[in-house]
Amino acid sequence: GLRTPVGASAWSATHRRSTASCGSSKSFATIASRFCSKARAAPAKNSSPARCTPRCTTARRFAAPPWLGDAPIDGGDVLRVKNTVFVGLTARTNPEAVNQLRRILARSDFEIVPVKVHDVLHLKSACTYIGKGCVVFSKGCFDEGILKDYRKVNVPRGEEYAADCLSINDTALVPKGYPKTRRLIEKVGFSTCE
Repeated sequence: GLRTPVGASAWSATHRRSTASCGSSKSFATIASRFCSKARAAPAKNSSPARCTPRCTTARRFAAPPWLGDAPIDGGDVLRVKNTVFVGLTARTNPEAVNQLRRILARSDFEIVPVKVHDVLHLKSACTYIGKGCVVFSKGCFDEGILKDYRKVNVPRGEEYAADCLSINDTALVPKGYPKTRRLIEKVGFSTCE
């Protein structure tokens, strides 16, 4: 998982990396840049609004600002579902990281939703988005009320590990050995692969 503190001391190193290597390091700025397809940068004086196209520009635009505070964030706690970004609050991601992500993405169309997570390593251990408005989740690790607007595949008891799957196009990659979960995912219109 990715765990990057974004405080005043980490900002200068992150900023140097993002401007020198165009965001090749796994930094908070890199995570934020993944959500920039709809983000709008503040226009410079006497210029038109910037577009989020080249990676170098993106990395610079989303370089972590010099806000104070310890704000670790784990990539496994960041779950994007359309224009909503769910951020798991775990031992690896804290509320300050959520606040900073909100500030960084303030000019975007993204809604940032913090989610208290328990009994698993991070949010994506218990919930993944497989596309077409559908999430696969394991009951009891977070408040499932946050998923009220989505189609849901509730992983059967004993197959909780299968909630951590990946979708490529219309195929869900499911961990081997979870036939009930595979059938449920296929039932909602996805092909599956172990």
